[in-house]
Amino acid sequence: MYSLWRRALPRSIPGSLHRVRYRLSCRNWKPHLHSLPSRAPDTSAATCTQCPAGEVSVGGATQCTACTSGKKVGTGSSACEVCPAGLVSTAPFAECTSCGAGKLAKGDRSGCEDCGAGEVAQAGAQSCVACATGKKMNSEKSACDDCSPGEISASPFQQCTACTAGKTPNSDKSNCVTCSAGEVAPVGATQCTACNSGQKVSSDSTTCENCQSSEVSATPFSSCTACSAGTVPKADRSACEPCSSGEVAAAGSTQCSACTSGNEPNTDSSACVATVNPEAQLGGKGNEGSDQ
Repeated sequence: MYSLWRRALPRSIPGSLHRVRYRLSCRNWKPHLHSLPSRAPDTSAATCTQCPAGEVSVGGATQCTACTSGKKVGTGSSACEVCPAGLVSTAPFAECTSCGAGKLAKGDRSGCEDCGAGEVAQAGAQSCVACATGKKMNSEKSACDDCSPGEISASPFQQCTACTAGKTPNSDKSNCVTCSAGEVAPVGATQCTACNSGQKVSSDSTTCENCQSSEVSATPFSSCTACSAGTVPKADRSACEPCSSGEVAAAGSTQCSACTSGNEPNTDSSACVATVNPEAQLGGKGNEGSDQ
């Protein structure tokens, strides 16, 4: 308890009475109050005043002490208490508060600072957590959200990106990989799809297009091809097959046609021509010889 001594009697009074001093003290003392002695002689109690916000005092103190960053006024206002981990304090240091999402307390707990790029933190967290590939920070920067199917993400993981046509995400969703030859994938696809016989890869690699009925295709299904003369597409349109004996087909035909009686396939089996009778030809030559 603070005690205030003041000289109560003038020096002119004889004896040792001039050395008598009276003790003055704050009544009903409270720790956060401090005494202000009066300059004029007074035998009444000293005056106590409330410490300003953010300041403390112990019993008997003559002045208040301000709390500093990272501390708050403790219970009873007699001392400054250090803020718990993850909390900060600023003037007037009345309380410790948590940092918002995506922020972390500074080392001296005097304020909050943003987590690094690609990192998140819940409100009041003691550390930031880095997002992994295939994830992105949510809008509050409090957690990492999974990318949607067909999307990838990479540092700083601020957003997910869909793979372009003809590509799909790799296993850890960190990059897009081009589909193999004869395969297609639309934008945002999760896997490539192989084209079949009688189909070809579209120009933008997003879909398999059917060949014309007179065309065939085979791996890598990059294009469709019309069958040549004397051949037609197989049932699965994987290749061309020749017409049977006595049949013809023009280039690009879908089926073979049999030649009628007295006709036969020409040399490339593209059309039927009149049959030439060898015996008639030989007979004609023989008669010509006998007449001579």
